[in-house]
Amino acid sequence: IGVLMIMPIILTAQSKTTEKLHKQFDDATALVFYKNTLRMVNQKENPEFDALIEDIEKIKMLTIQKIGKAEFNKAKAGFEAEDFEELMTVQEGGSDILLMIKEHKGITKGMIMMVREGEQLILLDVVGSIPFKNAATLHQYLPTGR
Repeated sequence: IGVLMIMPIILTAQSKTTEKLHKQFDDATALVFYKNTLRMVNQKENPEFDALIEDIEKIKMLTIQKIGKAEFNKAKAGFEAEDFEELMTVQEGGSDILLMIKEHKGITKGMIMMVREGEQLILLDVVGSIPFKNAATLHQYLPTGR
């Protein structure tokens, strides 16, 4: 019974790489959004946003003001070591957007989105999933904490 009680906690845990980045960059802005919090962010009752968050349990958002390319690549390698697979990389208007997913038996259990603009990194660690066609837009809806 004890194992069954711990299982939901294990399944909804954030990535170890995200936690390492948060410790390494202790001046990073960190925000955590649960499903109810995400619904409150949608004050304009945007149906696109509702569809975007439908299968999300939790998001941890880190904003790191100054991160080098080597640290970015090390973080990417850390996510890969945790069985996240690169889904797409987009270079758009001076930004690099990397989307990675973690699946179990064909079901997406987690997603990582890294948006690097110059030296700034916005990292979204999602427990659950986001429709792929809209994944690159999620960070635009969330408050940055700045």
